[in-house]
Amino acid sequence: MTKWLRRGAAKPTVERARRKQLEALARRLGVGFHRWELLEQALTHRSVVPSHSHQGRIDNERLEFLGDAVLGAFIASWLYQRHPDWSEGDLTKVKSQLVSFPTLLRIAHGLRLEEELRWTGHNRRGGPASSTVASSFEAVLGALYLDHGWKPVFKLLPRLFQPHLAAIESGTGLDDYKSLLQEWCIKRWRQTPRYTVLATSGPEHDKLFELAVQIGGRRYAAAQGRTKKEAEQACAQAAWRIVQEASGAATGGHGHG
Repeated sequence: MTKWLRRGAAKPTVERARRKQLEALARRLGVGFHRWELLEQALTHRSVVPSHSHQGRIDNERLEFLGDAVLGAFIASWLYQRHPDWSEGDLTKVKSQLVSFPTLLRIAHGLRLEEELRWTGHNRRGGPASSTVASSFEAVLGALYLDHGWKPVFKLLPRLFQPHLAAIESGTGLDDYKSLLQEWCIKRWRQTPRYTVLATSGPEHDKLFELAVQIGGRRYAAAQGRTKKEAEQACAQAAWRIVQEASGAATGGHGHG
């Protein structure tokens, strides 16, 4: 049972100025909240919660856990009904792309969740870690589910995920770490990554390319692929994880799968 529902416990409140910020987010989501304290909790990173707090867990990690399950259930049901011709393997592959970190981060940025997050860390000027932003989207889903149940969740998520599913259906794909890394580097450092071929091997019909990615003259990662594009994506993914781990360490964030 929610703690404030227990006999004698005071219902938590949200300050008026903060309430206006949450209402602006709710308008972007297209839903209202009965219990605004749930949305407030969904946007509260553990870095701002005292480790010695005796008030129970008031950060967003439990809501993130719930939201992850809610999102997975929706995506599975949505794909199952939308594509009766797809095999179990097809459904699993597309589901994993839709709930992947790059997709969740783009949706979170589209909702401007980073503007409403409560967090702290050494790198305040650069903003919260991308893992923190992406995870907050799942926490918001958890809060929405607790406040309203399934109906508004199943109304909201198709609107948010339809463009990403359309990209998969058209063959464009989603796991574009190269674009994600470039967006990050331009935003944070005003530089673009540079990819160079280190070596090629194998016969003409089955070549293997080894590439490296540099940012600001520093090599961040090297990887191989059957095409240059594949190797670039592998390099970008490895470099992305490196910069995110560094950012997460600075903000107290934790990685997202």
